[in-house]
Amino acid sequence: MLAQRYRADLRVYAEAEQSLDRAIGAKFSEALQRANRARMVFERARDELNKHIRGHRCVETTESMQALPPQDI
Repeated sequence: MLAQRYRADLRVYAEAEQSLDRAIGAKFSEALQRANRARMVFERARDELNKHIRGHRCVETTESMQALPPQDI
């Protein structure tokens, strides 16, 4: 469930960033706020997934789904 949440939030964040690239003028401020909210939600999902993986030592079973470290985003 955490991995699904992570992937969904990553998609939303990526879409928000793309809309930010297309935003101009007055719409830019709104797009920036959406992108920042999406980033915070994504980071929370990433942190929860990483915490679970470390806490339960289930890295071996989730290698293909490992969350990215903060510096990679």
